[in-house]
Amino acid sequence: MIGNDVVDLCDPEAQAGAPHARFDARVFAPSERRLLSSSAAPSRLRWRLWAAKEAAYKVARQLDATTVFAPSRFVVDPQAELVRCADRCFAVRTAEGESYVHVVAHPAGDEVDEAIVCDVAHCEGGDATASQAARALVLDALAETLPADRADLAIVTCDRIPRVEIGGALAPIDLSLSHHGRFVAYAFAVRGAA
Repeated sequence: MIGNDVVDLCDPEAQAGAPHARFDARVFAPSERRLLSSSAAPSRLRWRLWAAKEAAYKVARQLDATTVFAPSRFVVDPQAELVRCADRCFAVRTAEGESYVHVVAHPAGDEVDEAIVCDVAHCEGGDATASQAARALVLDALAETLPADRADLAIVTCDRIPRVEIGGALAPIDLSLSHHGRFVAYAFAVRGAA
């Protein structure tokens, strides 16, 4: 199982000058707020922490469909590259560009990390365009990775979780899609490829 999240650091809500005090109090645990208050780059760290929470939540939701996204309960330890929520622990890895933060998560201890394929791309347009762009981007990557023709691949949604079909049958591929602002992102791993 995989989750990913991308944050456009140039989005008005993500700007350093945007009001964040109430947001921080609502979504971050005390240990995370301490990290933010002592950081030389609190804005970028804020969105790294947020993206890690979102990515871990996407995995938690796959493990248990009743999981509720209560951000302060998903506690990020950036040093250990882990997110903890209740009795679950998720490994995270972060990639940062000049204008974005991208985080991929999977259950800690799962050997899938080396098999994860992920990417971030620039995309102008609204949510519908971004959603289509994310799907097109991952379908192109899947066609390059799998022994399958691009025309045989499709992204379907099962219980709000994206899945890959090859020739109309669900494939053993973990997939996560994300978009925010000007960026789209994906992460996938073919089960058994680690």
